[in-house]
Amino acid sequence: AKMASYKTMQFEFTNVRGGPGQEFIHLCRVQFFASDNEVSPTSISCTNSQAAAAERPEKLHSPNTANRWKDKFEGRTVCVTFNFAAPVELTHYTFTTAADAPEFDPVSWKVRGLAREWVLLDEQVNAAAPAGRGAAYVKFALTMPEAPLGGLQIPWTTNQVAVNLKEVRNWRLTMPGNKKAPVSRINVCVIGRIGAGKSTFFESVVRVLYGRAMGWFHSCPSAESVTKRQQTVELSDMPVNFMDVPGYDSSVDWETWKTVFRLVIEGRVSDYDELVPVKKDVLQKIKRRPLPGFADRVHVVVLLRPASEESLQYETRIRELIDAHRDDVKFVVLLTKCDEIVGNNLKRAYEDPGILRSRQKLAAAAEIDPMHVLPIAAYGGHIGLRSMEVDLLILQALIKIQERANEAVVSELLFNQRQGCSQTRGHDE
Repeated sequence: AKMASYKTMQFEFTNVRGGPGQEFIHLCRVQFFASDNEVSPTSISCTNSQAAAAERPEKLHSPNTANRWKDKFEGRTVCVTFNFAAPVELTHYTFTTAADAPEFDPVSWKVRGLAREWVLLDEQVNAAAPAGRGAAYVKFALTMPEAPLGGLQIPWTTNQVAVNLKEVRNWRLTMPGNKKAPVSRINVCVIGRIGAGKSTFFESVVRVLYGRAMGWFHSCPSAESVTKRQQTVELSDMPVNFMDVPGYDSSVDWETWKTVFRLVIEGRVSDYDELVPVKKDVLQKIKRRPLPGFADRVHVVVLLRPASEESLQYETRIRELIDAHRDDVKFVVLLTKCDEIVGNNLKRAYEDPGILRSRQKLAAAAEIDPMHVLPIAAYGGHIGLRSMEVDLLILQALIKIQERANEAVVSELLFNQRQGCSQTRGHDE
């Protein structure tokens, strides 16, 4: 499997040989390799470390087996972060045991790499720690499997609709080490060019979840944006708020639209703020919320693009938006109106060569994982009141959105741990 390059690596140690009741965790050394070449970190830190001065995490880079890192464990998740001078393509790592107390040797952990976002590269549960003291563990491989574009498979059955619907409705945030999530609900903002199908997508989500249209969002075949303000709907049976904002096209002041979008992401825009027409003076009409916290911010942005769209201008804008906010939110791209390509045979949505090319092209242009680019269809037009295929495509998209939301909140939690603080990030004026 091909590896990406990472400048930061983090270990989340979750258990030691003696079990979660042990007071300490320790190691003599951690080593990283790029093929056969050892790569040395420039700094090492441990979140909320309680180590003595002589046993700080910096000792993990020392070749002297008399040295060690030793910290409080007592069943908590212990995070150790390694920074490198430049991004490096790491392939393996290993540990060396400390000089005594084998019961403190780690046996379960996760390894994550930070490039544009945190990626899980390895997980070990009850790994075999060597009995010898000052002895090396086996070399563990760091892998990031390439996801094939055709890798999304759906069992096209009504039973699968029920299974996916239950998964979506029962979804809740899950944090590492069973920690409390820093938010109780997640905010999902849906954006796209005018006519991309935002309002239709919202109504389809509601119809799939509740079995009927609610009329919360309005759509029409007009070339003008139907959405005039930010609209927020709190789904009653799961912790998700969906937000709709005005679309963009060549008639919209792009720089102003980007500023409005940034304010929406930061949680500064309310549903009462008039956002259309998107011209410079609209910025003066936004009554900006002061100092919003992480709970007020957007956690996932869903970007809609018609599957048959060929405009390079819109691809450039997608890349521009994602580049500007990679560190702020998680993105999911949905290719709408797939029925215009595959007709009534929506089961081909994950296999059609044209849709596969669109997913590949968008993923490459925006530098995002192709598995975060999904095809959907929506209710309306020639599609009837109920469609198993539409239901499954919408539910698969919702599962991906929830997955990305969990990643966003975990990233915030890990950020706070690294900063040694309990408060989530806010933004100043």
